[in-house]
Amino acid sequence: MSTRRSARLEFKPTLVFSEGDTVDSDGEYAEENLSDVDNEGRVRKKRKKTGASSRNTGQSGKNVKGRRGRLRALPEMPLDILYEIFGHLRPYDILRLSRTTKALRGILMTRSATSVWKDARSNIEGLPDCPQDLTEPQYAGLAFDPFCHLCGAPNVHTILWACRLRSCQKCINSMFTGLSDAMYRVEISAGGLVRARAMLPFGQVKIGKYSQCQDRPRLDQFVEERTESVVMLTQHANLCESWHQNMSMDRQEQLQDLKERRKEAIFDKLRQSGWGEELDKNDEFTLTSLTEHASVRKPQELTDRIWSNIRQPLFDILKEIRRERLEMEQFARLRKRAKVVVALLEDFALERPINEVIPGPADVCDMDEFKTVIEDTPDDVEVTQESFKQAMERLPHLITQWRSAKDAELVRIMSASASAPTESQLNESQPENNRALLELATTFFHCKSCSGMISYPRILVHSCTHVYSWRHREVNDPRYTLWGILTDVPWNLGGDIIGIKEGAKESGSLVVKSCGLDPDTASTQEMDNLDARFECESCVNSSGRLIMEWRMAVQHGLTRGYPDHGDSPAWKVLNEADNALVKQDEKEKLKMRMGSFCARCRKKTFYIPYIAHLKELHRVEELAESDYDRPLDEPLPTAIRFWQTEVASK
Repeated sequence: MSTRRSARLEFKPTLVFSEGDTVDSDGEYAEENLSDVDNEGRVRKKRKKTGASSRNTGQSGKNVKGRRGRLRALPEMPLDILYEIFGHLRPYDILRLSRTTKALRGILMTRSATSVWKDARSNIEGLPDCPQDLTEPQYAGLAFDPFCHLCGAPNVHTILWACRLRSCQKCINSMFTGLSDAMYRVEISAGGLVRARAMLPFGQVKIGKYSQCQDRPRLDQFVEERTESVVMLTQHANLCESWHQNMSMDRQEQLQDLKERRKEAIFDKLRQSGWGEELDKNDEFTLTSLTEHASVRKPQELTDRIWSNIRQPLFDILKEIRRERLEMEQFARLRKRAKVVVALLEDFALERPINEVIPGPADVCDMDEFKTVIEDTPDDVEVTQESFKQAMERLPHLITQWRSAKDAELVRIMSASASAPTESQLNESQPENNRALLELATTFFHCKSCSGMISYPRILVHSCTHVYSWRHREVNDPRYTLWGILTDVPWNLGGDIIGIKEGAKESGSLVVKSCGLDPDTASTQEMDNLDARFECESCVNSSGRLIMEWRMAVQHGLTRGYPDHGDSPAWKVLNEADNALVKQDEKEKLKMRMGSFCARCRKKTFYIPYIAHLKELHRVEELAESDYDRPLDEPLPTAIRFWQTEVASK
C-alpha cells in the first residue's frame, strides 16, 4: 500500500510564510522568524543539557512514563485533516492549542486557518459573527479568554464589548474615567457641535480630525462614516452582551443542574446508609446544614471515590440534625402537655377562695403525680385533661404538703439570719407550728431580686421567687426545658432569692406596740383585722400629716433616721373619724392602681376597663366592691399626706 505524504512536509524545516501571513500574537497577523530555524532552512541542533537540569528532567520523566510526546507528531499531519479535527473544537480550545508549540501556532495563526476559527465559532450557539475590526483569534480571546487584557488577572468575567476589552474591576476603576469627571478634566474646543460623550479620552483623535476638516462635504462624509461605524459597533456590542448574559445564565443553569444531580445522588447514598427516616422527617429548612455543605453543593458528578471521602462529615451533620429534631419533638410534646396543666390550674383557681395560696405551674408540674403523666406517657399517646384526673383529685392535698415544705424552708431561713427567732419560739416551731411563727406581725422577708419587704403568706406567691430568667437557660437540665415553656420555675429555686429583712422585727415591734398588742404573739391577721392607720409624728410638716397602713409603717421605720426620736419614728394610731376619712381617700386612689383583678374570672386589668369588662362578659351594669379585688402579691400601698385635722380634737 502506498503511503501518502503531504507536500507541505517536504519543505517543513523552512516554515517560511509570505509577508503578512504569519502572526506575532493571538490577535494580529505579522511576519514571524522562528529561532530554531537558520537562514539556510536547516533545523538548528539544540544544545545538550547537562548537570542538574538533566537530572531533574530524568526524575520528572518517571512520573509521565509512557505519555511523554504522545501528541508530538500532531503538527506533521496533513492540514486538511488537522483543519477537520480543529473545526470540531471550541474557539477557546483552539486558542489554547495555538499557545502550546510554535508549530501549532504557525498552523493556527495564519490567515489560511481562518476557516478553522469560523468552524469552531459556529460550534458556539448564539455567538454573533466576528466584527470587521477584529480578527478571529482576537474575537475568540475577547469572548473566551478569562484574563484581564490590562493586568493579566485570571477569572475575569467583565467584558466591555464596545471597547473590545476584558478587564478586571481594579483596572476599570484605574483606567476609565466617568463622563462627569471627563468633562472637567479634558480641555477641547470644537464649536457647539461637540457633544459631551465625544470628550471621553478615546475620542480625542477623532475630534482632532473633525475639527481640522474645513471642507463641508468631506466633513459631512466623515460624520456619516463615523456615525455608521459607531452604530455598527454599538449594535454588535449589544448582541455580544446579550449572548454573554444568556451564556452566563445557561452556565449557571448547568452548574445548578450538576448540583441538583449531585445532591440527589448523595441523598440516595444516605438512604442506602440508613438515614432515610431522618431525611423524610426533616424539611428543607432543617436540612440546610446538610444541603448547603460544600461537598454537597459542589457542581461535580458523584463517584464512589468521592462518596467515600465525604460521607463521614455528612453522617456527623445528620447526627446533629437528628439530635436537634428529637429535642424539637420533645419540646413540642412538653409544650402541649404543659398547656393542659396550665388550663387545669386556671379552672382549679376559680373554684378556690380568692387569694388562696396556690403554687405556680412549675411547682405543680414537679409534683410526682403530674410529672409522671408529663414525662412518662409514651410519645404516641395524646395527653388530655382526662390524663390528669387522678392528679387533680389529689391536688388540694398536694398543695398542703407543698406549703408545709415551704413553711419549713422559710423557718430555716429565719434561723440562719441575724434576726433569728428566740429559742422559745424555735422550740415551739415544730412542723405543725411553723405557720404560727411565720404569721407573726413582726416577721418580714427580704426579696434579693426586687429588694422588697414581704410578709407571709405573700412570700409564697411573690413573683420574683419563681420567675424564669436568662440564667436558667444555661443550665443543662431537662426540667429547664419544661420550665422555659411555662416561663416559670419552682419556688425559690436554688435557695438564694429570699432572706430575712434586717431590722424589720424591731420596726414591726414598735408598730404593734402602738396598737397595744404583744409583738411576740400578735399575728398579721390580727393587725389586718384592726385595719388601723398610723401617723408618723416625726414626719409632720407643712405638706400635711403622713398617714399609712401598718405594713407600710414597718417599711417606713427602716428607711430613714429620726433626729427628734432617735432611730425610730413616733407612731400614733388614728381615731375612727380620721381613719374613715383616710380610707375613703385611699379607696379613690386604689381604683387607678394597676393589678386589680376581676373577682369573677380573675383577669387582671385597670379599674376603668372593669366597667366594660363586667358589662360585656358578666352582664353586670353597676360595679360593686365585691366585683374586683387586689392580688395577694400586691406591693405595699404608699403613704399619703393628709391635710384634715383630727375630728376628735374639734
